[in-house]
Amino acid sequence: MQAGSLFSSLIDVSENDSYGSTPSCTCTACRAWDGPNGHLSDRYAKFWLSVQREAEKVRPNARIITIAYDSYYQPPQETKLNDRIITGIVPGFYFPWSDDNRQEFRKQWQGWADTGARLYLRPNWLHFGHNFPFNFARKLGEDFR
Repeated sequence: MQAGSLFSSLIDVSENDSYGSTPSCTCTACRAWDGPNGHLSDRYAKFWLSVQREAEKVRPNARIITIAYDSYYQPPQETKLNDRIITGIVPGFYFPWSDDNRQEFRKQWQGWADTGARLYLRPNWLHFGHNFPFNFARKLGEDFR
């Protein structure tokens, strides 16, 4: 792979970062992509895969970059991804950094890892405490260990 070619093969299909980014489309075709009980992560995962397949027709090494966020932060229940889908995990919790919340984060991370996607961490944790001194570095290190 030539220098810079990784970035030239990335296609960002992330949603805009805004409150309530739940897909508004409820047509039959869109709802057919939802997972069990209307699980939206499956809809997004299927969309990412379809964009990747189309992009590969033009650029065989195409990679999709996106985030798992808001109404689709939980791992898909039925859809498997691949290592050319790069997903930023946005943990679904904020303050307090409780053991229950940490366990939920570990479960979320492992669930996305089990899809076959490559992962990176894209938290909103710096919003914690709104300027209150809050240090989560040791607990985060334990979670990744």
